[in-house]
Amino acid sequence: YKDDVTGHWYGGECTSGNWPDQNNMPAFFTFTNQFFDTHPSVFVPAAQTPPVPPVPPVLLREVAIKNLTLPDPKLDWNPKRLGNQGTLVNLDTWFWLDEAPTTLSVHAAAGGSEASVTAIFGGMDITAPGEEPLSCAGPGTPYTPTAHTTTCALAVSQASVALGAVATPVTVKSRWTATWSANGVDQGLITPQPNPDAIIANIPVDEVQTLVTGTG
Repeated sequence: YKDDVTGHWYGGECTSGNWPDQNNMPAFFTFTNQFFDTHPSVFVPAAQTPPVPPVPPVLLREVAIKNLTLPDPKLDWNPKRLGNQGTLVNLDTWFWLDEAPTTLSVHAAAGGSEASVTAIFGGMDITAPGEEPLSCAGPGTPYTPTAHTTTCALAVSQASVALGAVATPVTVKSRWTATWSANGVDQGLITPQPNPDAIIANIPVDEVQTLVTGTG
């Protein structure tokens, strides 16, 4: 019917090469039979609009996931000693993320369907050699002269020289929880969950020697 001036037939096509489990072709044929039962070929008269190919929301979800880019954490801390930007042993060091987003969302739509993936920032985990891991519920509290408390502080127990280094590698990894929706209906958590890369900040940790001579 390709040269038919009165109209054309439109129908779907399934390709086994796109089937995710190449070892289970019977499942592919079951799927295609169900698809063609619900999406029969149709004849569209000339000058009328062809049907829009259906797009499964799960496919749009995968497109949204691929386009969801989590930012690298921008770690900052205080105190920062003049010269080497370092901190001191056994002194509470505040950690926080600069410009930390709280929510990221990607939307994809095609073929009469739509899907959205939303990632919510859940905090960060900080580790340093020889120290107990620190888990912070949020992005931390930026230090200011008037700030008195923080939600994310770590007192490093040993100087960097004890590690045989000029700086202590402090690793920070952010945590995110991502959900998705299809055509406005919540579908719960995506699988797998976001697993952003960790970053390392090399922070010199120095000791301050104090001599106590007694009281009097």
